[in-house]
Amino acid sequence: MNLYFIYNGSEHDVYTYEGQLVDTFPEQKNNPRLQEGYIKEADHTFILQQDRDKLTRWLTQWFKQSDFDRR
Repeated sequence: MNLYFIYNGSEHDVYTYEGQLVDTFPEQKNNPRLQEGYIKEADHTFILQQDRDKLTRWLTQWFKQSDFDRR
């Protein structure tokens, strides 16, 4: 299963940061089916258009490059 975790920076001083997923699950560091992204400037609802545009670009790219083979 392919998974893409995208975090935002609305709580950056508490618990969200780039690399937090691999820090939590270090055995997944080189897992090709796991991807993580971080948009520090975005809030949790992606209320600004520029943040939604970035999120859309990232997700579109991820869908295009992901192998969704049903084995």
